[in-house]
Amino acid sequence: MTCPCTSWRIASILQHGFQTPTFYDGYGQGFGRGFYFSDRIIKCRRMSSSHNGQSHKNDVGYLLLCDVLLGNQCTARRLPRQYRRPPPGRNSIVALGYNAPNPDEDVRYNGSTIPLGITERRTFRNGGYDIQYNKYVSYSSEYVKPRYIIKVQYASN
Repeated sequence: MTCPCTSWRIASILQHGFQTPTFYDGYGQGFGRGFYFSDRIIKCRRMSSSHNGQSHKNDVGYLLLCDVLLGNQCTARRLPRQYRRPPPGRNSIVALGYNAPNPDEDVRYNGSTIPLGITERRTFRNGGYDIQYNKYVSYSSEYVKPRYIIKVQYASN
């Protein structure tokens, strides 16, 4: 999975490892203080932008590709305000978005699933989604293993 980062955040992770955020302002943390990952580059672009989420022409960002052990997951399709941590007995929250990779195109590699499918619009019979793109929230740095740092220069919109 991909963790979007600014250059100062990458330096901090390399020096000190993943540290649980010490503050909670609610902005961009719909599921509380944790480590947020995505499987869509567009979501990462918004989260790693140096312009407070606004994409600009020739914007540069950093992606930290990680192995993330999700363990016993709690799955959500909506932004439930009661979740600041996963429910008892769960290790992580997987928030399903209405834009998601085609699971038929996933690749398995060394025991991991890599979502490489094109983004498709998802629908459900019993209600919809509040979340635009998939989010994976881990609450323990012990479950996150950084693999690669990728510096990207995004094309203009």
